[in-house]
Amino acid sequence: MKNNIHRRQHRPLVLIAAGVIVPLMLFGVLIAWQPAGATPHTSPELTLTYSPAAIEEEIVMGGVVTNTVTVTNSGTVTVALAVVMNDLGGPSAGVAPVARPALSLPTSDGNFPRGNTPLSAGIATGGSHLPAGEPEIPRPQLAPLGITAYTWNFRHGSYYSRFNLNLPEVLPITMPFPSDGQYIGAGEYVRGRVYMVNNAETMWEMDPTTGAILRTYTATTPPGFENYVGMALDPTNGTLYAASANHNNGHSSLYIMDPATGMAQMVGAIANAPGLIAIAIDGQGNLWGYSITDDVLLAIDKETAVATVIGSIGFDANFGQGMAYDPATDTVYMAAFNSATFRGELRAVDTTTGNTALVGVLGETLPGNVNQVFWLGIDTGNPPIWAWDTAGSTTIPPQGTATFKVIFDSRLVKQTGTYLAELNFSGTFSNSVPPMPLTIHVIAPVHGLDLSGDMIG
Repeated sequence: MKNNIHRRQHRPLVLIAAGVIVPLMLFGVLIAWQPAGATPHTSPELTLTYSPAAIEEEIVMGGVVTNTVTVTNSGTVTVALAVVMNDLGGPSAGVAPVARPALSLPTSDGNFPRGNTPLSAGIATGGSHLPAGEPEIPRPQLAPLGITAYTWNFRHGSYYSRFNLNLPEVLPITMPFPSDGQYIGAGEYVRGRVYMVNNAETMWEMDPTTGAILRTYTATTPPGFENYVGMALDPTNGTLYAASANHNNGHSSLYIMDPATGMAQMVGAIANAPGLIAIAIDGQGNLWGYSITDDVLLAIDKETAVATVIGSIGFDANFGQGMAYDPATDTVYMAAFNSATFRGELRAVDTTTGNTALVGVLGETLPGNVNQVFWLGIDTGNPPIWAWDTAGSTTIPPQGTATFKVIFDSRLVKQTGTYLAELNFSGTFSNSVPPMPLTIHVIAPVHGLDLSGDMIG
């Protein structure tokens, strides 16, 4: 064993492009076969292959290993390539649920107080305060320290906040984070890191405890002058989804995003979702969002991006706001901004009727006055980030190659076992390129505590 790493053999992959001429490997020699009478294929070939076919390593906990992936364009024209890492899974500490009655709210008839501000997905300005007559619902009895949530508050100089979900009135200033004229419309807690992206596609990776910036980079630019309005981690498989919207024309889009690179692979335009402002994914993998145009809760299909209206959310939502799922209470929450009361509010969502209930006023005690948070993140108990790649997006010339690194890092891993992921390839190539499987088997040190157990997420 060298450097605490046991390498497995990497198998070469051969992909066959649609066409007439089929390459074959015989006794190590590449030959070609063409059926008698076949017409030669004359259109440009856009054939992509990668090697190795899969990466599998056995690593002692705390170890890091880097592999190189080679991507080959054997076609006759340049191809564009994007690589996204998905389905990071493995042993997880999980989040213990709290016994509480399921949230059950009557259907809202849409008759609720309205504000007097123009529709906007940005900074809350110009509103008047109507009397707040809505009572707060009883809060779940969480652990003494509560459930930790994460957000960015535009008000009071703009700052990153790590706060107790059971005490939304207190939004501590964890780290000042000026907006520099932009707003940070989307963010999420992802396996031990916080990721945020603003309306200029600047993206940050942060230490969730201190708010320290670890990296700054650029996310994929959404189409049609859309801006990112939400991120949501799927607790069932570890996939990060993102959404963007243009509230001037009502268009919105859904993506699968690689948080390590900011690369977003579009799922599709979100149908029936004008004014989409935030998204969340519950413990069953259901994707939810809501509209500030129609003030309705939406169920969004993760494969087709088609949205279905569930019902009225029961308040006048406007300006930037967020949404997240709390596994401890099995509840979807909105970090909302109520245009009628002109204040930020934590609201619980009944995903059956679409209606919501007030939990508490965000930042009412600290820092006080009006507060507006643009996103909400909660730890859903997923395995930590143990792999990333350096691919991003690139182009490969005809008969050319490109290489990138895949890094397996077990330093954030707290449990031994098998961890699985995959790399997905998209671009202008014409052949079908399967995902690349990634696997690490994390084992305990020879003299360490034996926590072995093969749990696959």
